[in-house]
Amino acid sequence: MEKLVYLEKLECLSERFKVMMQDAPGFHDSLMEKILDTDRKIIYTKGKFYSLKPFESQIYGFKNARPLKNRPSNMKNVYLNHFDDKNNLLLIEQINDDNSKCFNREFFVRSSNIVESVYFYFAGSARIRNMSHFYYENNLIRELYNQGVSGNSCWTFFYENKLLDRILISERENLKSDFSERVLSFKYNKNDLTEINSLSSSGYKEVLFPTKQPV
Repeated sequence: MEKLVYLEKLECLSERFKVMMQDAPGFHDSLMEKILDTDRKIIYTKGKFYSLKPFESQIYGFKNARPLKNRPSNMKNVYLNHFDDKNNLLLIEQINDDNSKCFNREFFVRSSNIVESVYFYFAGSARIRNMSHFYYENNLIRELYNQGVSGNSCWTFFYENKLLDRILISERENLKSDFSERVLSFKYNKNDLTEINSLSSSGYKEVLFPTKQPV
């Protein structure tokens, strides 16, 4: 993808992020109101189990999460995953203590071939940690743009026979720094993921899955 194209999309996302930051509690309450007005089902999981980002747990080395049959008595590290009647993910809520208090909420808003996610955390009131735009084509994610409080990133996805082959990631820590690049490559045994490798533009190699380690 041309650099100018993803810079334009990042700029668009950055401007929207700034607008929402001006009234994060108001945007949070508006999104929550829409969720509460939607017919939905809730699936409880121990740890983060659902994500729009392919192989997120394997890339970041999260501990294996699992679905739960019912709401557990101990809610520590439990996630509430809200789905609509078409099985679209609407909201992920994270519970981090035994008092069932919500620490983080991530909303997913769909429009045509784009899904916007807005991640809120709570520090007295709702605050936005980051926003993402997921671009889809033929039901496969093709591009992902992420804007945080300081830095941002662009992920471009490439497929072979509908299996994810590699991801090109361009990212920077803040708007004044240059972009660095890395490529994640995926290996399979038939259709089962066996390995994820990371290669940075500096030449640093790392195995992310099955065991995170330098090469």
